Amino acid sequence: MAQIKNSDAKSQQPIAQLGAADEDTDLETQSMLGLPESFSEDMVDQYLNEIGRVSRIDHAQEIELSRLVQERLKLEAARQTFVEDKGRDPSVQEWAERVGLDGRSLQQQIHRGKRAQQKLINANLRLVVSVAKKYLNRGVPFLDLIQEGNIGLIRATEKFDAERGYRFSTYAHWWIRQGITRCIANQARTIRLPVHMVDKVRLLKRTIRDMTKATGRRPSEGELAEAMGVAVKKLRLIQQAATLPISLDLTVGHEGESRLGDLLEDSRAEQPFDEMVSRSMQQDLQTAIEALKPIEQQVLTRRYGLDGRKSRTLREVGDEFDLTRERIRQIEREALRKLRSGQPSKKLGHYLH
Repeated sequence: MAQIKNSDAKSQQPIAQLGAADEDTDLETQSMLGLPESFSEDMVDQYLNEIGRVSRIDHAQEIELSRLVQERLKLEAARQTFVEDKGRDPSVQEWAERVGLDGRSLQQQIHRGKRAQQKLINANLRLVVSVAKKYLNRGVPFLDLIQEGNIGLIRATEKFDAERGYRFSTYAHWWIRQGITRCIANQARTIRLPVHMVDKVRLLKRTIRDMTKATGRRPSEGELAEAMGVAVKKLRLIQQAATLPISLDLTVGHEGESRLGDLLEDSRAEQPFDEMVSRSMQQDLQTAIEALKPIEQQVLTRRYGLDGRKSRTLREVGDEFDLTRERIRQIEREALRKLRSGQPSKKLGHYLH
């Protein structure tokens, strides 16, 4: 991850240090993933300035870097398969034989793959900061958001499939945002009850205990409500407040090998590829609209709510521009005709299939 240096001297070392060249290094478990535990404002400024100096890469470079990363991950997977089969780590020669390479070529490919991933990460650290800024004032320090976003960025480099034709930044945005939002959710898990509700919960538990001891059975809702002097509806609210939440970090399975949260599907969450298509479509649509005349851009933006606001009627748009409804209709029709014909239509057409 990005390393903040205490020295003012310029370093030629890459910003995102993924770890040593040791072939046993696991990107998901190495200690160098995070930012330093404590910061000064000067160190933060230095970090932001440093990532700002990293050169951007074009789509062709993304494809090549991604290819090298995937080649390295395949080699790492072959090594892991050997470990599972033999119950021990392979020697370099054994590893090389399994993947059909000589030892020198194997080490070179591993090294190239690590450097490619490092370069892909470094070139997108600004994207992490950009996404993190959107989640300020959520109870999580800015640098914690960056750290979690950087971890998501690393996951994106491992999952990205360049053959789909999309930019890496479009795909990485989902993983970065997921890391940040999960961090915020984890930080905000503690539920704080008002003092008066805490007292009610204590009374509920004491009443249940006393009535169960006296009658030999658990009291009904009606009996509890009467004993506590509250309505049944109010009692249910107190019962709900008394229910302890289950942590999504709860380990499950015979050996605790899984987390409860990993087994729960979020049906509302947009999948990486779906979001990538959506964001790409928005970018292509915006590019197509920018080729129109200014008045045509403004009319379509207002008529179809492309500015994030609700769509407006012909009359509302006409009043805004001091034009008749019919004139707005004509402008809209002409703008749509242009979008349906020529290059914009070809670029947007594949989203409809």
